[in-house]
Amino acid sequence: MMEAQNRPLFFRIKITLFSLTFALSFCNFVSSQEYHVHALDDTRTAFLSYASGSGGNSSAKPSTPSNNFLRTLDDIEKSVYDAQAMKRYYSPSSLRLEKIKEYIKLAAKNGNNEFIQQALGHGLYTAIEIEKRKTRREKRCAFCVSAVKKYMDTIKEEVGSAVFQNMIGVNEKVTLMFAIDTTGSMSAEIATAKAIAKGIVDHPRQQTEVDYILSPFNDPECGPVTKAGEGEEFLKAIEDLSATGGGDCPELAFTGIIRALNEGAENDSPLFVFTDATAKDEHQLLPAKLIAKGKRASVYFFTTGLCGQASYKPFEELASDSCGQMFEIPKRSNDLAKMSNITKSLLRPASCDTGTGGDQSRRKKRSGGSEYQLPFDDVMEKVIVSVATQNTGATIDLKDPRGVPVSSGETTLAKGAIFEIDHPRPGMWNLTVSPEAGKYSYVIKAFSKTNVDFDFVFVIPRKRMSPLPISHPLTGTPAHAILIVRASHRIRSTSLSLVILSKNGAVLNTTSVSPVGTSGAHFSASFATPTVPFRLKLRGRTKKNFDFERSSHNIVHPSHTLIRVRYASHEFTVPIRGSSMVMFLVYNTGSTEMFDLKVQESSIFTASMLMSAVRVHQNRSSFLIVRFSAKSTATSGTADNVIVTATGRTSNVSVNHAFSLMVV
Repeated sequence: MMEAQNRPLFFRIKITLFSLTFALSFCNFVSSQEYHVHALDDTRTAFLSYASGSGGNSSAKPSTPSNNFLRTLDDIEKSVYDAQAMKRYYSPSSLRLEKIKEYIKLAAKNGNNEFIQQALGHGLYTAIEIEKRKTRREKRCAFCVSAVKKYMDTIKEEVGSAVFQNMIGVNEKVTLMFAIDTTGSMSAEIATAKAIAKGIVDHPRQQTEVDYILSPFNDPECGPVTKAGEGEEFLKAIEDLSATGGGDCPELAFTGIIRALNEGAENDSPLFVFTDATAKDEHQLLPAKLIAKGKRASVYFFTTGLCGQASYKPFEELASDSCGQMFEIPKRSNDLAKMSNITKSLLRPASCDTGTGGDQSRRKKRSGGSEYQLPFDDVMEKVIVSVATQNTGATIDLKDPRGVPVSSGETTLAKGAIFEIDHPRPGMWNLTVSPEAGKYSYVIKAFSKTNVDFDFVFVIPRKRMSPLPISHPLTGTPAHAILIVRASHRIRSTSLSLVILSKNGAVLNTTSVSPVGTSGAHFSASFATPTVPFRLKLRGRTKKNFDFERSSHNIVHPSHTLIRVRYASHEFTVPIRGSSMVMFLVYNTGSTEMFDLKVQESSIFTASMLMSAVRVHQNRSSFLIVRFSAKSTATSGTADNVIVTATGRTSNVSVNHAFSLMVV
């Protein structure tokens, strides 16, 4: 890399050239379908040899990868893809590899999983680039898989086998998170939460490691947050809770949620929120959604009250966005205690599918209500179907493919029902909801040793350049997505299609899915970008010829604007007595306007900007640079997820980007 004093000129030149190249490539990207997934294939091939923890030992007994391992691999692949798009700003060298390895070791000591996965992506892509330069190959190289393994082996040797296996998710791990309202009116709910927690802790579990987080919230104070490695410590923390204070009705629910999510929870873990009030801190909804999305946490609300004319809409929005659910529970009923079963069962990795009363893709109107056809496939070992209704008195039935109603495993609620089915018969099941329900939603969680599921990243393909990963597609332009399908060996790849659904379940579009690369796990899909928020649904058939459907865990919010990191000095670290520079790209397909940049407050970092606003012309990009410094209380090895927002002054449209920084 060049010396620090030369960087300003370097970045002016780079930014000018990139702006021109980006605009030209964006205008022509429809004709370019080269997705450059070779690095993802190499990463996947190398990583799968670590699924049993053997690290490529050919004599080791074959092992089925855990869901945790495959999810971790998905995140690392996306980080590799991100590093590939940023390669023009970094020079691949053994010195860079060594620096990244040292940062990963520090992060591993402090359990900073998000930073580890982000840094691993850059380290692995650098190892691949070094190998390519040796062999002078731009795309495929015979020894790139070996280069990835070699780099991983050096990390494993230095951090130790146990820490390494934890880093890459070899073993199944999950965190039980409770966020509990402790204001004066919550005495009965706290007592019930204690009983539910005890039932979960005492529930026997095989092959899944569980830790616990408790985040009490009140008004005006929240906390303290407890993270417990053992169930007894978690139970004691809940036993110590008491219902006091509060004052006015709305409480700091989202603050409690954010604190729970930021306490080092495992990815793909459930968060259960107990409250009898709406949220006073609704302005924290966006950070809560972004953090839940980053951790793929499903948020469930158990609400037993409402504040005057206030609405549950913010709770419903977070639950829907995270593939969770909101249950309205009468204050003086035993329905909350009935939630013990679902909380126990949800404490393991699951694929997700969702629907609402407006779900046109499955609904058949009947005189007795609405009927939905739900395909259960042969991969599913256990299924939970939960229905939450607006009104009491609804009749909710679930029948198997033979027309036999489910009775065993059914939990009836005043406003909903929950069905738990072990080893469901493959085929088309029927869910019926009577008109008395009013508005309603249903969530299907399916469990197996290795779930068929998928992740995705939207990209802007660019001629003669690697694609640019983006958080959402841009309105007015086609959307291009790379799908990463787990357990792809259990499905027929030629049967796949992608359905684009609105938040209320209306079908917006259906498009074909094509395999890309050589691993069998990567696919591409393109479609017209909707103007409304949407969810993706992957459809196809298993190898045993049963229909399957899986929904994306999060809702996608398209926009005419995007923001993302283009460069971060010091490999996304901040010296404890210095600062680091992060450069952001802002792209705009809408009318020319000024955009204001805001950095969400962090407990670890302070942010300073020479310019806090930038004009972005239509179909052009601009850049903003932010300097981050560590606060005086920060210590080496601590990390935080930084959230940056760009808001258009004319359109009032806001877009966000989240990434991890660590103090060194």
